[in-house]
Amino acid sequence: AFTRKFGANQHKFLGDGYGIGASKKDILRMLLKPSNIVVSIDCYKSSLLQKAVKYYEKEKRQYMVLIGHPKMQSEFSLKKLAKFLLLNKDKNFCIYTEYFKKKNNPK
Repeated sequence: AFTRKFGANQHKFLGDGYGIGASKKDILRMLLKPSNIVVSIDCYKSSLLQKAVKYYEKEKRQYMVLIGHPKMQSEFSLKKLAKFLLLNKDKNFCIYTEYFKKKNNPK
């Protein structure tokens, strides 16, 4: 929210909607504490993708889940996602449906 309020147009949402509102307590928690369950590609959080990869590798986690909502994307977040994918092209990425197809139909 801070970057959208005071940042350049690159942080403006591309979609015409808004995320579900959160309480002040939830907003502070989300801003101040890291999350390692899923990694968001929305808004400014997309700048933390590479840091998340390093964390997951350090913790020897097999999977890392990236989530995002199309209406919450911005020029900034799309650039960060593109850079992340280039930096990690040696990794095996798949979308949710591909994962379950592979899991249920092993070759």
